Amino acid sequence: MTGTTTAGRATARTTGARETTAAGRPVARPPWLAAMRDVVRDHPLLADLLLVLALLALVGGRPTFQAQRMPLVGVFAVLLCAPLVWRRRYPLVVYGSQCVVALTQWTMGYVQVADVALLFGLYTIAAHRSRRWAVAAAGVLELGVAMAVLRW
Repeated sequence: MTGTTTAGRATARTTGARETTAAGRPVARPPWLAAMRDVVRDHPLLADLLLVLALLALVGGRPTFQAQRMPLVGVFAVLLCAPLVWRRRYPLVVYGSQCVVALTQWTMGYVQVADVALLFGLYTIAAHRSRRWAVAAAGVLELGVAMAVLRW
């Protein structure tokens, strides 16, 4: 993979197993980044579990003004994020279940940050399925965004 940026500088190029610059020098990367990449490659289920836990820590446990009047906010956060553990094995099922939860949330009038989990589901379909599936999934998400905008 070789390319140039708009400023004319050479970007990284992959030759065999190591990545080099256009001048042929190895790309300097921190060692912990390579270790994280190896863990994700070797243990994808563990990596996805850590993703879910991070998402829930960022968006699920956040107290909002709705928490007092709508106790299901936490349940919806878990239902949106938890299926991402199986996103690589069953991307369409995971995204479909997230869409059903988001639609239920929309019909009940809940608004929350945990809907960002839908973007992870969409990314997984785009990365692991055909372009046709990715476009269909993006269309479903855009329909949901339009519904949310019109409602709120």
